[in-house]
Formats: sequence, structure tokens, C-alpha cells
Amino acid sequence: MPANIRPISQELAKVAKEELNEVPERIQKDLEALREWIRKQPHLRARTDDQFLIAFLRGCKWSLERAKEKIEDFYTLRGRMPEIVKERDPLNEKTRELIRCGVALPLPATETPGSPRIMLIRPGAYNPEKFTFTEVMKVGNMVSDFVMLNDDNTMIAGQIDILDLGNVTAGHFLQMNPGLVRKITLLTQKGLPMRQLETHCINTPPGFETLFNMFKGFVSEKQRNRIHVHGSNIEQLYRYIPKRLFPDEYGGEAGKIEEIIDSWEQKLTSYADWFREDEDLYGAIAQEELNEVPERIEKDLQVLKDWLAKQPHLHSRTEDQFLVAFLRNFRYSLEKAKEMIDSYYSVRTAIPEMRKDRDPLSEKNREIVQTGYSLYLPKCAPGGPRIFLNRVSAFDPNKYSIYELMKVASMINDIAIMEDDNAVISGHIDIMDLKDLTMAHYSVFTPTVLKKLIMIAQQATPLHQKEIHYLHLPATMNTLFNVFKKYLTEKNGVKIYVHNNLESLQAAISSEFLPAEYGGQGGTIAEIAANWEKKLLEKREWFLDDEKYGTDEKKRRGPPRTAETICKMAKVRELSPELAKLAKEELNEVPERIEKDLEALKEWIQKQPHLRARTDDQFLVGFLRGCKWSLERTKEKIDSYYTARTVVHEVMSPRDPLLEKNLTVLRLGYLVPLPRTESPNSPRVVLIRYGCYDPDEYSIVDVIRLSVMIADLMHLEDDNRMCAGEMVLVDMENTTMKHLFQVTPMLMKKFAMLTHEAAPIRQKGFHFFNTASGFEVAFGTFRNFMKEKVRERWQVHGGGAEAIAKVVPRHILPKEYGGDAGSVKDILAEWEKKLIANRDYLIDENNYGVDEDKRANGTAKETKEMPNIRAISPELAKLAREELNEVPERIDADLEALREWIRKQPHLHARTDDQFLVTFFRGCKWSLERTKQKLDTFYTVRSALPELISHRDPLERRTLEVIRMGFVVPLPMTEKPDGPRIMLFRPGVYNPTLYTIHEMIKVSLMVNDILLCRDDNRTIAGQVGIVDLAGATMAHLGQANVVLMKKFSMITQDASPLRQKGFHFVNPPSGFATIYNLAKGMFNEKMQQRFRVHSDKESLFQFIPKRMLPTEYGGDAGPIQKIIDSVEKDLTEARDFFREEDAYGTNERKRIGRPKNAETLFGVEGSFRKLAVD
Repeated sequence: MPANIRPISQELAKVAKEELNEVPERIQKDLEALREWIRKQPHLRARTDDQFLIAFLRGCKWSLERAKEKIEDFYTLRGRMPEIVKERDPLNEKTRELIRCGVALPLPATETPGSPRIMLIRPGAYNPEKFTFTEVMKVGNMVSDFVMLNDDNTMIAGQIDILDLGNVTAGHFLQMNPGLVRKITLLTQKGLPMRQLETHCINTPPGFETLFNMFKGFVSEKQRNRIHVHGSNIEQLYRYIPKRLFPDEYGGEAGKIEEIIDSWEQKLTSYADWFREDEDLYGAIAQEELNEVPERIEKDLQVLKDWLAKQPHLHSRTEDQFLVAFLRNFRYSLEKAKEMIDSYYSVRTAIPEMRKDRDPLSEKNREIVQTGYSLYLPKCAPGGPRIFLNRVSAFDPNKYSIYELMKVASMINDIAIMEDDNAVISGHIDIMDLKDLTMAHYSVFTPTVLKKLIMIAQQATPLHQKEIHYLHLPATMNTLFNVFKKYLTEKNGVKIYVHNNLESLQAAISSEFLPAEYGGQGGTIAEIAANWEKKLLEKREWFLDDEKYGTDEKKRRGPPRTAETICKMAKVRELSPELAKLAKEELNEVPERIEKDLEALKEWIQKQPHLRARTDDQFLVGFLRGCKWSLERTKEKIDSYYTARTVVHEVMSPRDPLLEKNLTVLRLGYLVPLPRTESPNSPRVVLIRYGCYDPDEYSIVDVIRLSVMIADLMHLEDDNRMCAGEMVLVDMENTTMKHLFQVTPMLMKKFAMLTHEAAPIRQKGFHFFNTASGFEVAFGTFRNFMKEKVRERWQVHGGGAEAIAKVVPRHILPKEYGGDAGSVKDILAEWEKKLIANRDYLIDENNYGVDEDKRANGTAKETKEMPNIRAISPELAKLAREELNEVPERIDADLEALREWIRKQPHLHARTDDQFLVTFFRGCKWSLERTKQKLDTFYTVRSALPELISHRDPLERRTLEVIRMGFVVPLPMTEKPDGPRIMLFRPGVYNPTLYTIHEMIKVSLMVNDILLCRDDNRTIAGQVGIVDLAGATMAHLGQANVVLMKKFSMITQDASPLRQKGFHFVNPPSGFATIYNLAKGMFNEKMQQRFRVHSDKESLFQFIPKRMLPTEYGGDAGPIQKIIDSVEKDLTEARDFFREEDAYGTNERKRIGRPKNAETLFGVEGSFRKLAVD
């Protein structure tokens, strides 16, 4: 059949042939190819009429592949923007009124029969107090759709936009927020098949230039080059477009605007049925959104049933209606449906309190239903999602447990799964009403309960959660709300809304569907609850029968699934507030990261062929805390821990606490952990009584073995020891030479390895008392096997109880030492009980260790040279150790590990000299994993910004001119030897008509790169920026568009190893606030809190001493010109360095995984995705 498309004029046919590659003989074949492709896309239900499809072929210059992508984008983007493309009724009174405003008007005449269409856009034509910008864009979208189907000039020759900003007020601009502009830009650039040739802005208001520079960052560079701003000079516009083509009001001959509006009102209203039909196209959700193919349902259900029959651990329902709910929830992905069915029953089996007594006749169950705590509402939009109302305070927390409530909610959910097509197909919208919530309610929602609730909803319910609306969120619930949010997946996290009142809720959910108590027409809560009680009673037999279904984890192929493994909850004991604070501040512990880091450790352990290690959470978290939450150091420590235990095997067996020898040694009291600590967050104090045993009857190995057994239990149970560390008091009373002679040099070395290198404990000190004759010799020998840091913590006091009391307070000491913490005998009796109670654990420890024959990379480690880095001052060394976790003894090993990683990255070409790499370690607080990420980001971002990074020759004339301006001036003085470097930025020093902000930033980065390798204060203590805006004009500020600010924030924040300590802005010009607020938003919250604007220099001096500033600012740092001369000298001497820099970067074609480029890092699409999360 011939293609059913409109004939076009000779002139347009010529354009179509020459510019769009249109070949009339190929049209029918290509249209059929497009239709065939559409038919094979299960997720896509698109129009397939010829005139619609040919618009995409022409818009994509007859490239079939690009046309397919454009059709996909057309429908995908519209699906993301229902507020613009849904409910487009031109007969609606408000819509018709907007049409008559004439905001978007395609003008009737073109310059020639083959010329582009001119679109006149008049945003000032509507009243922003009456209409929203979203409503305006909806009408504009209707006009675009009509043009796409009916205007050959637009679809072949393209479109020229005239943006008339006359009568635009602040009210209009306030509606045009950046997020909405991003959406509109994305929809018009990616979602429409029109060729946008030019945009001309006329009648621009004062200040438009600055705003324009902000927003043009959202469009592609190609489009930016096609934008022309004429201000109020409309005659300038006529040089591009003939005056006669404009309406009479613009001095043209195209007729009055009102006449053009009348014509377009008639056209759009005539298409009312088309718009309605277009929306109905998206109504069959089960088929279009869920990929449901009726002919395939029976086959897919049979596949599921066959699979269920083969699962020995799984006893599941197999009714068709039950199983189809799982298929629909996962868009007919069989594999995901299988996973969900397994999770559905695994969770219910793992949380038996939810499955127990699900009898609808149970008095308590009926009472809970009658409270109306959890109810699906009876009314919803045809084909729309079901609304689930959860009235959190409707129950008595003293009468009902949270699990009883969850059980009844799960019963209601089960009925929805079986009977409610709206909930199964369209999903559900949750309303969480928190009104009248009390502390008694609050207390039942522990983090564990909340996580179980979330995981049940997400992993064990085949109903798609669309949105969550929180109503009446009290201030006291903010903490709980934040805990709740952190457990949500990212997908659900973007769908959370908070309403302070019913009016806000009704704006989001129609009152037609809400209960009467919420101002709706959906019946009363009591009526809805009574109806649900009736439904549950009708299903009583179903619920009683349902109890037989579940999982038998003993029969599962693979590891059994428990509540913890399903919910991925770390089985880690909760710390006291004092220890939690210490863990956060000293150990870098982030509670939200615990599960993820534990999972990473477990995955690493599984991949080590030589290593047999415990993987229970409490055990592993002890290593993370002992290594200040550095994953790489933790891996090394676990390896060393088991390696040492395998090597020092004599102290690892026998470990049965019931053996007579072990019991006897324990009762002698060689090692006595004291039960009290000085404060809630103080280290654990351990007493070692060296002379308590008879060296003729027992060996030092016997007592060490028992000590290791005690230490193993402390590792699992003692949070003070694992977080705050351990202090050891060594009482040498009754120690003889026989005791000392048992400690051979080899044994001392093994013991040092076992207690220092292999133990995840922070040793806070070893204090020796009652020392005997000859002790100094043995002590000196033993110290030689320790690192200097540890040696400094070993002290000999010589005296007895009085000397001990000077080190630790008496109240934590046993009564034998003048304290009141009980007797040594009582303490040991408690430990005897603990050891016997944990007998199986202690014996089982012998099953773990290392098999060196299976170690992947061999065991020998080459001796490395000392790292080639600059020595730092004592003050900076102290700061690096305390704030950045720098351990000098570890630097060499960490640098080699980082270089080894770099060598294995095919896409990354990076510097590997020691001083450069150590800068990144310091910037990442010596975390190897974060350093790898930072280094990758450093080069990725720079490779994506060649305009700022490449060809940086300090002797090139223009670059040298910028250097000599002193745009960026590193000040020579710091407040103290370990103070941060102060950087002075002076944007007002350059002429914006002769130079660009790009050139300033380029030189700034050159200065930055030199200081990275040379300035220890900057890399260790951080950097403080002073931005002096004296002389800065709107022309300067106007150069700072959104994309540039985003690039700058990324290159200075995400891709920089520097610690930014603050930015101080002085001498701000008029209009600075707008740019400042926009720029500030590009940085993370932590950085935003460090931004300060000062009205005068005296305000600045409260933060930065005046003496540190240049002479011109009243300081003692010397003239600015002298500092600039020094910077110029440094940069020119580093010319070879900058030439070498061009050789470093990333080759994204070689990256394992998804490539990263300028578009993904800074582009419009990326900005839009971020908007969706916001």
C-alpha cells in the first residue's frame, strides 16, 4: 500500500531531499521497518500512522536508528513528565483560557514556500497569579503535537523561535525554576523531532543577561550558538527575519495577534478527540507498563509452577491469580518473579510473629482492623494506583505490638494481591498519617523494626509502591523519619512527599478518594474498616490454609536465609551514646555504611583462596573499628590475624576451657580484664599478673593461650576495648628469672606479632609495676620487636599499688590493689562462666586460619626503598597523624598498593611519584579505597575538561598576562605552623570584555597543581579561600553560567584531594546574591556551611588575622605584586611539568564499565536525573 502521508510542495520536497536525505521511493519501506521495530518493543506502545512516523524520520534526517531512539525518547520523557502531557483537554475552560492568552503562536506565513516556520513565544502574555508555568507548558506541548502532525514547513525546514519577554514580571521568572527549565529543555531537545534552527530573544528586561547566562547552560553547545539576544532593538531582529512575517502589533503584515489566536483555538479544539485518544494510549498499564502479553500468560504461569515444584525448600501457593501478581510486579520477568516468591515466603518464615495466628476471627485481629490502622481505600482512579492509608497513631502501643499490627497489615495485603487489580497492576500510593503520635508510639519503631517494615514492603510484597505521602510529621519525628529514609532504596527515596496539612495532601491526591475524616468522599474510616473486617472474615479459610506455606531453610540449596540476611541487617550490638560518639569522631565510623562495608569485607574474604576466616558481623566490625574503618587496612589486619595464629599454632591449641590445665591457669589470674572503665567511653583496663604462675609447672605458652581465649571473647563482647582501646597494667610482683627465661627471643617476636601486628586493638599503654631484678634486660629485648609508636606507650613505674593508682583511678581496680571493683577471684569466676558458655566458639576457632600454599600472590614481600616524600614539620606530622590517620610506617606499603591498583586500570594514565600520590592519601584521610576513587575522578574530570586543563604553557603570552594579573594569590603566611593555606581570589582584576572566566580558572588550576606537590600546609591542614569581589561587575558575574559553575564545583570538590576549610567573600557587588545562591547550590552541604559573605574587611578579620594578608589589605604578608612575581617564577619554572601533564588522563574507551564523559558528568541529561531525585 502507498504511504498515507500528505503531499508536500516542490520547494519542501527539494529541502527534504537535499537536507533530510528523503528518498520518496524509500518512504513506504522505511515506515514499515519502523512499525516492525515498534511491534517488537514490549515496553513501547506508540502511534504507527504514517504521518506521525514520517515526522520522526524527517526530524532525524532519515536515519532509521536515530528515529527509533527519538521515538523511544519521545514516549519515555513524556512518561516522566505527566504534569505536562496528561489531561490535555482543549475544551477544558481553563485550558481554553490559556490558549486564548497566545503564549505559543506559530505564525501563519513563511519567508518562502520552503522556509522554516516561525514560532512566536510570549511568556508575558499570561497571568502568573492565575496560571502556573506548568499549565502554560502543557498548552505549548499541545501546539507542538499539532504542528508535528500538520505543519510540513516545521517538520522539513525547521523552526525559528522568537522569545518576546515584554511584560514578563518577577512573578513569571519565579515560576521558571531551574528544575522546570531543565525538564522543558530536555523535552524539546530530546523528545521532539523538530529541528530548532534559531532562537531570538527580544524585549529582554534589565538583568536578563545574567539570568540568561545561568539558564543557557541547560542547552547543548550547538543550541547555545543559535541563540541571539536583541534586547529592545527589534530592528536588529529584522536583519534575520523579514518584518512582514510578524503580526501587526510587531509592525508586520501577518494579521492581528487575536486573529492568529482564534485560528489556533479552532485548530486545537478540533483535535480534542486526538488528545483524549493519545492519553488513552497509556491507559492499558498491564500491557504497556508491565509487558503483559495475554497469549503468554498461561505459558509463563506454567514455567513458574514447574520451577516451584523443583525447589526443595519452598512450599508455595500455585493459584494462577496469586502467581500472576508476582509476574506483573516484575513486568513479566520470570527470574525476578521467582526471586520475589522466594523472598515473599522466606521473609514470612523468618519473621514468625507475622505468620502466627492469622485467624480473622481472632478477637485481637478484629480489634486491630477496627482501629483503622492500615487500610486500602475503596476508591481510586480507573486504572490508577490503589491508595493505602496508614494511621500510625490509631493503635494503643501498650495493648498491641508492632508485629501484631504488621500481621494484620499483611493479611490486608494478601487480599489485595489476590483480588485488587488496581494495586497489582498500577501499584499503590501510601499515606502515612503521623498525627497525635506519642513517644510510646515512637518507641516501638526501632531501626530494626523500621528496616523489617521496609524490606517486607520492598522485597516480600509483589505490589509496586509508587509514592509515600507523610502527613502531620511532628518535629520530634525528624530523627525517626531520617532513619526510615536511609533504609529506602534510591528508587523509593525519590517518591517521598511531606505534607503539613490536609490542603497540601489534597493537592496531591484527589479528595474524591480520601475518607470523610480527610475531607474526602470515600466514606468514613469506620465504614472502610468494617468492609475490610468483612472481607477478612470471608477469607478465613484461605488464611488458615495459608499457614502451611513457607520455606524450610534446612533444605535450601546454598546458605539459609534468615531475617538478617534477607533484610541485610548487620548483627552488630548497638553502642552506648558515648562510645558511638567516640567511634564516629576517632574511628571514622558511619552507622549508615556498616552494612555495606561488612558486605564488602565478606565478599573479599570469599575471594581469598588461602584464607578461612569468620564472617559474622560482630567479629568483622571489631577489625573495622581497630583499623579506623579503612577497608584496605582491615583486609590486611584480618589476613595478618589468621596468618599469625597459623604461625603461632602453639598458643591456639588446645582451647577447651573445660580442660583442667586451662581452668587452673585461668584461676591463677594471669590475665584479669577489669570490669569497670574510668568513664563510659574510656579504654578497657587489663591487669596482667606475670608472677602468678609456677614456671616449673606451667609455661608462658600455657598462660598466653588462656589469655588469647579471653581476648577472643572480649573482641566479640567488649565495646569499650574495641572502640576506645586497651590499657594494660603489668604487675611484675613475684616474677623470677625462671619466668623471664621462658620468654625466648623467638617467642617474644611471635608474641609481638600476635598482639601488635595481628590484633585489631588500639593499645593505649603498657605500664609495668613491681618490676624485679633483671627485668630491664628482658624488657629492652622485647621492645626491639615493636614499632616506635608502640614503644613510646610502654612505661616502667617500678612501684606497687600506689604507683598503679597514679595511672588509673582506684575505683576501677580490684580490692587487692586498693580499689573497690571486687576481688580478682570474683572477676575470674565471672570469666570462667563466660569461657565455658562460649566453649563451642573457642574450640571452633581452630577451623580458621591460612593455607599458604593457596595464597594467590605468594607470601614473600619484596623490601621497598623508603618513600620519596618531603619531610614535614613536627606540627604538621602531628596533625597528619591525628586528623588524617597518617602512619609513617605504613606510607611505603600504601603507596605501593596504590601504584599496583593504577597499573591494573586500563583506562587510567596517572602520575605515580610518591609526593603526588601521598597528597591524595592525605586528602582522603589515608583511606585506600577513597584515594582510588578520588584519583580516578581527578583524571576523569580533567580529561572531560580539556579547555581548562590542556595546553597550559605558562610562557604563552595570554597565559602570562593572566598570571601577572594576580587573579589567584597564595598568601605566604599561615596562622600557625600547622595552619591551612590561605588563597586570595580577585575576580575583579580582569577585563571581562578582553578575557574570560575560563582563562582565569585555567591559570588558577595551574597554581593549584604546583601547590599540590609543594605545599604541605595546604595538603595536610587544608585551604581557606578569600574571594575579593572589589571591581567585579555584572559582566564578570554573567560569565559564570550554570554549566561552568557545575564544572568548577566538581573539579574543586569531587576531583580535588584538598580539604576546603572555608570560603570568605568580601566586597560583594550589587546582584551578587543571585549568583552566590546558585553557585552555593552546586556544592555539598558541608561546603555550603563553610561559605561566608562579609560586608566589610573587619568582619573578615574575625576569621583570618589581618597580619596574614598582603600590605594592600593592611596586613604583614608583603605587597601583592611581590607574591604574584613569586607565583610567576614558580609557574614558569614548572613549564616542563605542565607539558607532561597533557600526557595524563583517562581513555574512556578502555574503562571497564560505563564510560564517563562531559555529558554524563556535567550535561543536561545528568542534571535532569539529579532533579528527579531532588
